[in-house]
Amino acid sequence: MKSEPTTFPKNKWLAWIGLGITFICFYFIARNIDWDEFINTLVGINRFYFSLALLIFMSGWVLRAMRWQTLLAPIGKIPLKECFVFVMIGYLANLILPLRTGEFIRLILFSREKKTPIGGTLATLVLEKLFDVTALLVFVFILSLVVILPPDWRRGILLVEGVAIVALVLMMVIAFQRGNLNWLERFIPHFVPPGIKSRLLNLLHTFVEGLAALKYWRALLWVVVQSIIIWGAVAVSLHFFLLATGIYLPWHAAIFVMVITNLGSAIILTPGGFGLIHFLTIVALNRYGVDESIAFGLAVVFHESVVIAQVVVGLISLWAKGFSWRQIRHQEIPSNRIEPRESLL
Repeated sequence: MKSEPTTFPKNKWLAWIGLGITFICFYFIARNIDWDEFINTLVGINRFYFSLALLIFMSGWVLRAMRWQTLLAPIGKIPLKECFVFVMIGYLANLILPLRTGEFIRLILFSREKKTPIGGTLATLVLEKLFDVTALLVFVFILSLVVILPPDWRRGILLVEGVAIVALVLMMVIAFQRGNLNWLERFIPHFVPPGIKSRLLNLLHTFVEGLAALKYWRALLWVVVQSIIIWGAVAVSLHFFLLATGIYLPWHAAIFVMVITNLGSAIILTPGGFGLIHFLTIVALNRYGVDESIAFGLAVVFHESVVIAQVVVGLISLWAKGFSWRQIRHQEIPSNRIEPRESLL
């Protein structure tokens, strides 16, 4: 079958909206910043805590590659190094393209090189996001034991978590119905041309096949554990970033910042999280009485150091695979299909 070229992003106005949100966030931040105190925060960074924080955060990328490898197991046995390289290429693209398009670019590049069905790899991405939100629920529960959250925040967090859990359960039900997928045709309108309908059905079938990891309790448990460890690493990393900037708070402050910034940025998307992450960090630390100038200093140290690391590792990964930026922007969706492997773990 021939492939249809797909260019990212198609709509430049999405990029302008993201940039607009970034500008608005920085505008509201700049109004209340004491720039001398902000600079002092940057100059006074504890290098030991900073290095430890960044190292722990970067280890989370390896853990994410390991989790993706587990989810990909029904499709094929992929080396961890390969998973890591594609994950980092996706991060690199996310920093520049709107709406986290890099996640889809990662899937398309992977499917094209490994000759795997795009629907199956798309399913692994959906599962990653659902397990991420579900793991955050664990930390929200821990947080609720020691911190009284504002009612509006609590309702919003519980709504997001509830939707994620319902979606995950639905995915599990679909995974166990993998042997009988004729019911999928009911979701395609009758007026859709036969050729397009055939492609849609193929995409849906391969998507369901990509959910196969949910059928194996050992794999499911391992992915849950991996997800909790991944977010645990983020929380520990944030704790050391706090210490690096001279902010000494209870251990649960790092969890609070992690939950607020990640759930908030999942709802409102900006390129690379610029502006939004900084604003949400200030909002979260305001709960602990941290001065906005110091909180902004932490946000800059944390976010910009992570971005620089993602750019460096992402460019190395891009070079290792022999891809160019033009190939990242102009991709072909592979339509080939392979049979998934039944053995897992």
